[in-house]
Amino acid sequence: METDQLPAQPAKRPYLLVGINLLLGLVLWFGLVSDFAWAGYLTNYLFPPLVALVALASWRRLRRNRPQDGGKRTWLRQGIFFAPSLAGGLPYIILMIVAFIPPILFVTIMGGMFSLGEHLSAVVIQEAESPDGNKTAVVTLLPVGAYGGGFGHIIVELKYPYLPLVRRHVYYLDDSYEATGDPQEYVSWIDEHTLHMSEEDVSVDVGRIHWQWPGFVRLAGAMAYVVPLLFREFYSVPGSG
Repeated sequence: METDQLPAQPAKRPYLLVGINLLLGLVLWFGLVSDFAWAGYLTNYLFPPLVALVALASWRRLRRNRPQDGGKRTWLRQGIFFAPSLAGGLPYIILMIVAFIPPILFVTIMGGMFSLGEHLSAVVIQEAESPDGNKTAVVTLLPVGAYGGGFGHIIVELKYPYLPLVRRHVYYLDDSYEATGDPQEYVSWIDEHTLHMSEEDVSVDVGRIHWQWPGFVRLAGAMAYVVPLLFREFYSVPGSG
């Protein structure tokens, strides 16, 4: 007895899957190009590649379950909605792979250890609520020890009571010579949109979002400068120069 071939069944709720990935991609890009970031240190590094992996897995699932008749065109059209996730997350995956190639691996390990150590030793030296009560400026000192200048790095972030999972990075000072880790009045509110930084005697407008290049662009530019120097030093033959 012959049985009829049943056509492949379309994925259940494909629009929900596409919509979730589109939302993840838009959230990712908003964080990449603005001064908003996740509150967790590691979350900001893990979120972009995780979004890309979710997009790849979801798109593959839609491809596997697409109907035979006209399904490829539908699958390709759906792929447009995965583009933000892939464009924002895949560069981080590529950079992570490159970072584990010798001799870059040594710099990756040492840099990662230093960065992790700084954040594990981070000290909040001040929290100042804005005049309107809608946000709080959090001043954090990242101690650098003997290998850096001054006492450490200063990061000023804004936290909002209605957005507990995100922060705004509004100010960064590479070398602080005033913050020792003890509580102090490092920032003060001039008005609800302006913060004054005492060490550099500068004012920062926090009333609007500040836009920036994505982190992977800046990181790729730094690696493009450093990597050739590392390879030249690592693979140079003694006495050949």
